[in-house]
Amino acid sequence: MSASYPALLERLHDASVRAPQHPAVFGISGTLDRDTLLRRALGAAEAGNAGTQRVVAPDDVGAWLPWLAGCSLGGGIWRLAAGGIDEPPPAGASIPAPSADDTPCIATQTTGTTGAPRTLIRDRASWLRCFIAEEWLLGLRSTDRILVLGHPAFSLVPYAALRALHLGAAVGVLGRPARRPARWMRGALAPTVIYGAPPLVMALARMQTAQPDATVRRIITGGARVSVAQLRSMQSAWPAARITSFYGTAETSFLSVRENPDGADSADAGMLFPGVECARDPLGRLRVRTPYAATTVEQADGTTQPVTDANGWLTLADRVSLAANGKVRLLERTDDRVNIAGALIAAAPLEQALERLPWVTEAAVVGLPDARRSDTALALVMTAGTPADDAGHQLREALDRATPARLRVERMLDDPPRTAGGKLDRRALARARAAGTLATEVLP
Repeated sequence: MSASYPALLERLHDASVRAPQHPAVFGISGTLDRDTLLRRALGAAEAGNAGTQRVVAPDDVGAWLPWLAGCSLGGGIWRLAAGGIDEPPPAGASIPAPSADDTPCIATQTTGTTGAPRTLIRDRASWLRCFIAEEWLLGLRSTDRILVLGHPAFSLVPYAALRALHLGAAVGVLGRPARRPARWMRGALAPTVIYGAPPLVMALARMQTAQPDATVRRIITGGARVSVAQLRSMQSAWPAARITSFYGTAETSFLSVRENPDGADSADAGMLFPGVECARDPLGRLRVRTPYAATTVEQADGTTQPVTDANGWLTLADRVSLAANGKVRLLERTDDRVNIAGALIAAAPLEQALERLPWVTEAAVVGLPDARRSDTALALVMTAGTPADDAGHQLREALDRATPARLRVERMLDDPPRTAGGKLDRRALARARAAGTLATEVLP
């Protein structure tokens, strides 16, 4: 029997026995109590066998999360799609026969910010192994109330929601925070832990208009760099919270973790996550071997191929430096360079330089087609309120340290296009700016 199989089932069962009517899942359509959650998870497991596709609509966490729990117990492969099943699974009562750890159970899609979206298949043990390591490392508790931010197409959202169930904790899911549902969630769930990409966590923090909330003790954020302005918003809203940022990919899950980041050095990705092995290839790209990786990737024709090589290693597009003590620094993405005055320049160091400014919340350096049929680099930034009076001087000083070339900087006035996880969608940004559908103003 899988060592991870009883943990999820036992924790769901124990929580149901202790307080069957206690709310366990919070979403925009209401709550789901512990007993109903357990029975629906068992019903989802009964409804499918290993290999059965369970295509579920992403709209209601009260529907998609019990299906996900059932699939993790061996009841098929869970995946999201518009037009999928929008009803929760029927209630069940029988305990399913345990599946092997390598049984496929979850299909998630990459966000496609740096390439075409890909569908990744995970076996039932990959995330469960990660839960155990994360629980030990971050000190999460069954008494925690976990709020997850983002659309469930962002792999962190189903991961964190299932992680809450594995913990025996209550969980709430909010897409992009809006004032009314955020207020309801604060009152109904009263979260102690928040998971989400930095832009979404900051958006929620800025809605904390009353007194600072000392209830939140943990913020776990990743999927994008954390800027100085974002950190200040989080610290102001939740002064008692310990902030942890992580670096990882949809293929690998967590690779490294950094406790209490300061935003001043966003290239610092922290220390290797327990169980992760890292090396650099001859081009300086990161090679990883991890027990938390997805197993296969689906091709357009429906065939699959392994995510890793025969020895379990995967090469990523990130160039890094690795210290002997396990510390990781992100230098650039080799597939993410822009043209400045005819030279290809890494975008990441430029974005990091801009995000060190205390009034810049996010930055994206994109390439725009010019008359010579090449790309010209443009930095698009989001700001926390009005830029500083000496914004021009600060910009020039920050960028001069990062590149000798001149870079045009524009402040975005519209809500910019974002991925399912809340990150700036750099491809969509470039298209919108080129088409003139994104309102901006030039910063000096």
